[in-house]
Amino acid sequence: MTNNVALNIEYWACQEGDNALLEPVGMPEFIEDLEQNYVARVHGRPADLGGGLYEFAVQVIASISINDVVKLISDGVAFDLLKLGAKSFIFRPLLEAFRKLKSGAKDTAVDIHEIRFIFKDAEIIVSRIPGTSVYECLEGIFKTLVVNYSTLKANGNEPPYEIHVPVFEDPSGEVCRFRQLLDVDETIQDADQASYFKLWGVRYDFDRAVRVYDLPRRILIDSTYLTVDEYWKAWDETRKASRNLGPGL
Repeated sequence: MTNNVALNIEYWACQEGDNALLEPVGMPEFIEDLEQNYVARVHGRPADLGGGLYEFAVQVIASISINDVVKLISDGVAFDLLKLGAKSFIFRPLLEAFRKLKSGAKDTAVDIHEIRFIFKDAEIIVSRIPGTSVYECLEGIFKTLVVNYSTLKANGNEPPYEIHVPVFEDPSGEVCRFRQLLDVDETIQDADQASYFKLWGVRYDFDRAVRVYDLPRRILIDSTYLTVDEYWKAWDETRKASRNLGPGL
């Protein structure tokens, strides 16, 4: 194994018996394929029947910088086979292993719920939009990053430390203007594959700023956004404040 990329994959699965999981068909082969190419940890946890089963949360840890990624892709290198000296971002084996698992596990809705790329200088977090597949959109997302990277910089200077793909404008605006899609009680109904390429959330360390990036217009919007966890915390605080005001106030 010459690939210096590490993987951490977690998911929820149906419990079978006292201490076993009902795994998708092909799961042992999937793990074996990963271990041939990466330092890989794949860990399933028991859960009851319901939403979220067999949706993978994937962390990809690479020893290459996002700046290097942008440069290599702009030079024409395939986004999933990047190599710079002793450093690399060899991502194709994971994609091939996942496609193989997904095609073989026809009776189980295997998918990627979130994939987090942890580079030396920044992180990219891609969250699944219902009705789409994250892994099918990753090449387009990275190529879009290359085209927009220079305009993603705060004050034209500082590149973002975190990029959340995608975020959405909340039509109600009750808690915030922009946010990620929610896991439950979602009111945004028009999200589709094109939404991966409309609005991104970006965060900056030195500028201490949180902004929304409008991809079609290639501009930073002077407005914050909330992650799922931040949204529910703000929602709870809004409800508590409303109750404290009392009826009729």
